Amino acid sequence: MGEIQMKQRNCNDDYEIARRSNEQQVRQRFLDELDLGDATPYVGRVLYVPETDSFIEEDGSVVHPDTTYMLTRPPSPSSPSFLKRILGMKGDSKCTIKVYHGAFDKCKSIDEFLSGLIDHEGYHAMEHVTLRTRKEYEENERKRRQNQTDIFGYLEPWELSIQSEIRARENQVRMVQEGKRNCLPEFIGTLEEEINQLSLQLAA
Repeated sequence: MGEIQMKQRNCNDDYEIARRSNEQQVRQRFLDELDLGDATPYVGRVLYVPETDSFIEEDGSVVHPDTTYMLTRPPSPSSPSFLKRILGMKGDSKCTIKVYHGAFDKCKSIDEFLSGLIDHEGYHAMEHVTLRTRKEYEENERKRRQNQTDIFGYLEPWELSIQSEIRARENQVRMVQEGKRNCLPEFIGTLEEEINQLSLQLAA
């Protein structure tokens, strides 16, 4: 068995152990030892959140762990490294990805889990750290100010958020199509249906 196959097998085994365990330490250790691949430059930590009941995050948003499986928290705008990036200087500001207990129930394989963690949430992290999301909002706000009487001259914040979700799901599909994730057709079908539903929301 080759080295890559051995690593994949070990990762599969570790994931199954984490899935079957409800212990926070076991799941956090699994997340700490994961290779985040392309998302590594943009993610500072992957944090397991064991809460099973709905709760309020630091920013005031309500999280339902049974339906919110993973969530990317962008770097704090007040952090020195984040301000350096805005000024075009080098900074090490990274995102935190939070993984809730429902993720281990929903994702039936390590590839599905990594698709959600790296290809989706890692994609959001990339957009945050490279300031794509911030620049997109700023450009949209500029258009809004210039087109006060033209409702088609800019997008609402929720529309920009949907666009970001579409891009992240498209990235998931792309990774499977390129052979980087071994996911069932049903998994891809769900992603494509979600992309379609989100696109319909934008078109409405």
